Amino acid sequence: MSATVLAGDENSGILEGRVLDRETSDPVAYAYLHIEELNRTITAHSDGTFQFNNLPAGTYTLSVHRIGYQTLSQKVTIADDETTEITVSLKPTVLNSEAVEVIGSAERGRFQPGTCIQEHIGNRASSGPGYNACQHAR
Repeated sequence: MSATVLAGDENSGILEGRVLDRETSDPVAYAYLHIEELNRTITAHSDGTFQFNNLPAGTYTLSVHRIGYQTLSQKVTIADDETTEITVSLKPTVLNSEAVEVIGSAERGRFQPGTCIQEHIGNRASSGPGYNACQHAR
């Protein structure tokens, strides 16, 4: 009895490339790459390289996501028995988040819930110029 092992589908292609920072050209490690129409997702390696194997021929939407960068979507065309090489350049973005307010109190050297910590450290805690966390906590 003999068996034939096939490396891949004869009517499939490969998509490979690199994910780079648009401003510095440094590799973007561990970006998520998703081919929407096929619902296939991979993660780029630490050097920004990636490879999708056994893709049916066609045109697809590739979405690339990474924290600290704007999501990028672009069309890619895969041909039978060919390797399509691309470079994805992601634009860095500023992460916005809400302020975190910490409230506590001191009694005999220990903090107690409910009293503003700023009272004990002398107005060094703030969330911006002129901001008094203790006034906002009460």
